[in-house]
Amino acid sequence: MQLLKPSNFCPKVKTIVTDITIVKQGIFTLVNKTFQNTIIAAIEQVSNALPGKPHTETGLLNCFNQYPQSIYVIGNVPTALIALCKELVTSKVKSTLIIDYSVGFVSVVYSQKILAKTSMPQIRV
Repeated sequence: MQLLKPSNFCPKVKTIVTDITIVKQGIFTLVNKTFQNTIIAAIEQVSNALPGKPHTETGLLNCFNQYPQSIYVIGNVPTALIALCKELVTSKVKSTLIIDYSVGFVSVVYSQKILAKTSMPQIRV
């Protein structure tokens, strides 16, 4: 079996942004063996959160400003997904793909409903 080359798949996507570090670590080995994208955990990108916002949400919004056409993988923080969806509504730049498999009890269903209403390519689990 031959693996696809990144340039054949989606040449503009160079970065995958995850919400938290454990998601980054979970996909690292496979991504490194296949497309070799840069993987960034949003929570690692901030030392101080925006007033009234969690670190992950702040980091995800910062990442969107720096890497808007990335693949975004949300595995744990649905409130960060909600913030990203709100940002996408007003942005002229769109992400390439959003993958959501948020877990937990707070805002999971609500965040998936908001994502479903966007025009972004998406995978919801």
